[in-house]
Amino acid sequence: MWWSRRANSKNAAGRGVGCWLLDQHTRSARQSDDRRAAFEEYRNEMLRRADQDEREFREFMTRLRRVQLQNLSLINS
Repeated sequence: MWWSRRANSKNAAGRGVGCWLLDQHTRSARQSDDRRAAFEEYRNEMLRRADQDEREFREFMTRLRRVQLQNLSLINS
């Protein structure tokens, strides 16, 4: 078969083409792992920021409610 001869032929590095395909697969898998790790880092940072924004917003709302209650008590006094 033509593909079996090609798979057993040697490339410029003296290795079989099958090895080249395996190298490509390994490189692709490594890049995929790198992308996955980068995404996980990005996602964790975005979740951390969202949690921080939520805390700050809740604190802001608490202060706003406190000021509104103070203003109401001044008006009713």
